[in-house]
Amino acid sequence: YFEYKPVFTIGVPRIFDTIKKTVEARLAPRGSLERRIFEHAFQSRLRALKDGMETPYWNEVVFGPFRYLLGGKMRTMLSAGGPISAPTQTFLNVVFGLMVQGWGLTETVCVGTKQLCGDIETVVAGQQERICEMCLLDVDEYKHTDTPEPRGEILLRGPFLFKGYYMQEKLTREALDEDGWFHTGDVGSITTHGRLRIIGRVKALAKNVLGEYIAMEALESMYAHNALCMPNGVCVLVHPARSYICALVLTDETKAMMFAKEHGIEGSYPDILRDPAFQRKATESMQATARKADRQKFECVRHVRVVGDEWTPENEILTAAGKLKRREIDKRYADVIQLMFVEEC
Repeated sequence: YFEYKPVFTIGVPRIFDTIKKTVEARLAPRGSLERRIFEHAFQSRLRALKDGMETPYWNEVVFGPFRYLLGGKMRTMLSAGGPISAPTQTFLNVVFGLMVQGWGLTETVCVGTKQLCGDIETVVAGQQERICEMCLLDVDEYKHTDTPEPRGEILLRGPFLFKGYYMQEKLTREALDEDGWFHTGDVGSITTHGRLRIIGRVKALAKNVLGEYIAMEALESMYAHNALCMPNGVCVLVHPARSYICALVLTDETKAMMFAKEHGIEGSYPDILRDPAFQRKATESMQATARKADRQKFECVRHVRVVGDEWTPENEILTAAGKLKRREIDKRYADVIQLMFVEEC
């Protein structure tokens, strides 16, 4: 970034999460005068952005040094490939400039929706492109008749659509119906302002014993903001015969030891990950993250297991795009998962 000084960049949420954490690591300690000035400038600029105004003084004096991390000329950042979290989008909007989110697929040549310039609303993927038609198809409990926001699987139609999957006629027929609609596999809702909000994948929706549907990817994105978690380091687990959910959490030595110090837990890494007190505090911390995000009770993890392994495409835990391979995780951590879902007295 510093060498080429781009004015526009596109990336996946993980990249922008990393940028946010890089800036936060350079901030002065909490309570210091420098930190209080930053926080005041942050809130001042956030209010100004909501009113459609700019803050040239804060941009130059407070945020300018951080903007040089990306070359100093960045004007717009576009996140795609998955939902970016509200805290990350808001933070980058304030510190660096315009941070928008878009949604599209390979099969649609990335055509879908995109936030308009100046739209600082979070957790939405923007409005549909003019070239495409969009509708919602009922999926399980997500109905297009839901109020105030219609929900369902997102279907797209238009001249940009692919012709089919190479030598996979069955898969093509499943994706493209007779009316020319492409079934994206993504579940979304339409806000009262006409923006698309991505809820999750049809195949990433799981039902618990109470019949409640859980959007695992959305929860994983929310829990990943816990200080203990690595990027793409949360796997939410749902059991069809249980009313609660659990999670596997990936951490590293730095995060684990900092967490242990904050909670008065002694030990060395990685042995400390086997300490019941550490795991208990980790569970409480993740539950606090859910409460802070105003999640419902059934979306709050009951049990958490923190692991220090590597999750990469090379060891088959992640796809090339950085998404979880749930079946592989289920196999690799079968014993741990079984213990978390034991029948409780």
